[in-house]
Amino acid sequence: MSEAQEHLSLEQIDRLISDQPGKPGAGVPPGALADAQRHLAQCESCQRLVRMHEEIAESLRRLAATAPGPRNADCPAEAELVALAGGILPAERSEVLLEHVSGCEHCGPLLRQAVEDLTAEVTPEEEKVL
Repeated sequence: MSEAQEHLSLEQIDRLISDQPGKPGAGVPPGALADAQRHLAQCESCQRLVRMHEEIAESLRRLAATAPGPRNADCPAEAELVALAGGILPAERSEVLLEHVSGCEHCGPLLRQAVEDLTAEVTPEEEKVL
């Protein structure tokens, strides 16, 4: 990978774990992510990041609620849940938040929505704004 693409992008990670977590590349045409898979096989940092995204995806699947329940005193700020969904928090903080989110009726649906928002296709209108 070039220096500009030293690590996997969020899009590559999403495509690697799409459809079936734990089975890299499921639902992606063979060869489409060959470079990303080779990088992943050798990069411990990206392996940790992919595992974290798989854990987030699994936690979201377990949360059945569609609307957030009441907020608890120990719930993190919504901005922190968005940062978690984007994979930009330190691993230690992500683990703490994932543990909280997995049992919280307020934060679980918010995190699920944040992940959906971050992985959604950009509309032509949004593209113009960007």
